[in-house]
Amino acid sequence: MIRAIVVLVLFIIFLIVTFPIVLFGFLVGTVSMKLRYKIARGIACFASNVFYTFSGSNITVNGLENVERNGKAVLFVGNHKSYMDIPLLIKHIPYPLAFIAKVDLKKVPFVSQVMTLLGCLFMDRANVRQSLEIIKEGVTKLKRGESLLIFPEGTRSKSNTLLPFKQGSLKLAEKANVLIIPFALKGTDELFGNHGFRITPSNVSLTFGAPIDLSQMSIEEKKKSAHYVQEIIQAMYLEMDKSFC
Repeated sequence: MIRAIVVLVLFIIFLIVTFPIVLFGFLVGTVSMKLRYKIARGIACFASNVFYTFSGSNITVNGLENVERNGKAVLFVGNHKSYMDIPLLIKHIPYPLAFIAKVDLKKVPFVSQVMTLLGCLFMDRANVRQSLEIIKEGVTKLKRGESLLIFPEGTRSKSNTLLPFKQGSLKLAEKANVLIIPFALKGTDELFGNHGFRITPSNVSLTFGAPIDLSQMSIEEKKKSAHYVQEIIQAMYLEMDKSFC
């Protein structure tokens, strides 16, 4: 409880200090999108560092060599365990990255503004037409050389078995002809989420897998690409599970 109070106090101070910086980021964005992103990423990384430092958690990151993109856009695809997934990912992916997030986050003060600065897209999965428009916008971003990240489960999974991946999520990589970088997350839900608003020190692990090239698949294989990628990430997750034992 004391740890949660400390983090809450720091978060309030953080909001007060960074609010004018966020406003400045929007103004800068009218002139330089690159600088706008740097400001947003700086805010997100600082928040991530503060949270994870005071959480008392042990963080292990593997496969960073697979994150290298050689200047090309990529699509990150992985499992979703907690609201703390995004700060951790932003911290360890060292180049411009936007997320496709659920539309509910657009209603969260400050968080939505920072995500907008990052260039994130907000998807309403209950609205098929809007979801298709977001996918199209995502494809456009990828073709422009902007990397994206999506959680194909559509929501946070609460067990060691991943929820079925949405096939439409992988259309982003297929239509934009970019590589998929799979990742697996474990432990962020134990840290924050499984115990209400209590912060529980835990072992947090993030692993990036080898890039996946959908262009090498046949038409029939592409129809099942979501299941294929899910199996890869599930195997990565279970392998991480062994290291926790």
